[in-house]
Amino acid sequence: MPLPARVAGRVPIGTVSSPIRTRRKSTSMQFDEYMEAAASTAIYPHADTGSAAALAYVSLGLGGECSEVVEKALAGDTDGMAKELGDVAWYLARFHSELGLVWPMYSEDLEQLGGYNDVVSAVCGQVVVAGRVQEVIKKLMRDDAGTMSSERRALLVDRLTALVGAWLKVHAAYGLDPHDTVAANAVKLASRKDRGVLQGSGDNR
Repeated sequence: MPLPARVAGRVPIGTVSSPIRTRRKSTSMQFDEYMEAAASTAIYPHADTGSAAALAYVSLGLGGECSEVVEKALAGDTDGMAKELGDVAWYLARFHSELGLVWPMYSEDLEQLGGYNDVVSAVCGQVVVAGRVQEVIKKLMRDDAGTMSSERRALLVDRLTALVGAWLKVHAAYGLDPHDTVAANAVKLASRKDRGVLQGSGDNR
């Protein structure tokens, strides 16, 4: 089933190779700043321990948010999709923090990342790569009793790096700026924190 273009959307269905816009809005945020903001709203069990339990929580949340990106894309809701991409970013940031990593830096020439150059493959590709991340966590729990070996850590880092690349590809395909995405997400979560509604369900908290 092809993904519909939004009636008044920014990008029609088809091959798109638009680079990320380099002109930043005043509300834009750098990724290292965003990781700090994400840390301030991390209230899940075993947060900041790097434990298998913490990684399992983040892995589950990551998969759920990637599926919501697809849901918004199928509905032709680009604005809603941008918000869900912000939630994907939160889980990516938390994964990197749990592992003691910095957010990987990419050239703004996204062609270097390879693949996922059109709208459909970009959105679906993000889900595929997120599943590969979850597969690593599943085997960590099942085969290693939650103890991270150097080999499994290297594989996880490799797949997380690929997932950040896939996340950036979705932005390029839809003409979105990832710096704006994380800035908007940080504002949303700070508001929820101030109002005591980080927990719970629904977008309109």
